[in-house]
Amino acid sequence: MESETSDTARCKTLDSLSMYNMFFNNRSDSTFNYCNEYVNTAFQIPDKKYLILAYARLSFYYNNIGQYKESLNMALKGLDLAEQYQIQDYLSALYYDLSWFYLNSDDFKEGLVSALKGIAFLKFNKDPFFDQALHLYGMCGNLYLDINKTDSALFYYARMDSIAATSTELGEKISGTGVGRYIICTLKKIIKKRIRYVLKQLRNAANMETSYSIFFTFFHQPLILTRAK
Repeated sequence: MESETSDTARCKTLDSLSMYNMFFNNRSDSTFNYCNEYVNTAFQIPDKKYLILAYARLSFYYNNIGQYKESLNMALKGLDLAEQYQIQDYLSALYYDLSWFYLNSDDFKEGLVSALKGIAFLKFNKDPFFDQALHLYGMCGNLYLDINKTDSALFYYARMDSIAATSTELGEKISGTGVGRYIICTLKKIIKKRIRYVLKQLRNAANMETSYSIFFTFFHQPLILTRAK
């Protein structure tokens, strides 16, 4: 019993260290080591909620370094475990990770399905680090924007903004020096995806007039900064 208590305390510490290193130190190797140690420690604990969250963190880490297949594998492991043990505490986090995978795979509809599932499980969310409502609303806004459903995108951006002022996570991040890195990292991802999309459309354009239209539309579209992780 004493060993289990020690392991659960260690899991909480490793969770904090992995997220701190990712956002505030920008040290990928340290983040991976903490996430991996988190998984190994949580694996020994009978209460599987720790292992489920550890998989969510590792999935999130892989998303952030562009290893999307590994991110998918970790998210699916977490979801399988959550279903097996009927633990819903971190389903919102796992579905958020899945939505990032699909967003980066240009499968916007599947990404939206995952994000909306994450929203459906928000009432069970016990994530100690992230306000998943903020991230999932922002993700839905991004995904609806990608499928040209502007009204729906604005609806979810508005929902995100409506809770931003009272979000404990956002307050904690603003009070720290890492908030700029946190927001810029997300913004870079959004811009990079849009540029890739535009270049693809330009390559496929039938003529110069069509190319100009695509170029003009992209660079005159307002860029909405979301607080998604």
